[in-house]
Amino acid sequence: MQITRADCEDTYLYGHKRKTMVITFDFDSTLALYKPDEDYGIRYTGPNTEAINALKKHYRDGAIVFVVTSRKESQERSLPELDGYERMVTPGVDHFLKDHGLDRFVEQVYFTNGNLKRGVLKRLESAVHYDDDQEELSALPDGTQGMQVEFQTGDIKPWNDLEVRYPSA
Repeated sequence: MQITRADCEDTYLYGHKRKTMVITFDFDSTLALYKPDEDYGIRYTGPNTEAINALKKHYRDGAIVFVVTSRKESQERSLPELDGYERMVTPGVDHFLKDHGLDRFVEQVYFTNGNLKRGVLKRLESAVHYDDDQEELSALPDGTQGMQVEFQTGDIKPWNDLEVRYPSA
């Protein structure tokens, strides 16, 4: 689905016009945090409060927010994954967004099915993208500011490593 600037200027619930700024968030290790685990490789540890607060602030400031994940959409139907003790190993994206009241802030979720997010971010005209993956941040389209999320802590800092960015597409 192609998003146009006109789509971004619709009137929303409270009668105000939204700005055309689009903000995108990765899901795994950005909105949802994980830690290394001997049994499963990595295990879900909970929401990233810092990233969730940033998402809500962008929304309140008038931005349109999307989640763009490398996950395979076909595997989402089998989530959340639970271990033998009914503890969550991996949440589903929709399940997570609903559980944490974020579904009303997020316009849509895009799955890239293992591909780089660059094409989707470019199509959405993302102004800022939050991600934990160095490769994804290195491949950001021109004009998209990267925000690096630390894998286990969830801390966020601006991504400034311009030397490793891919050339314009």
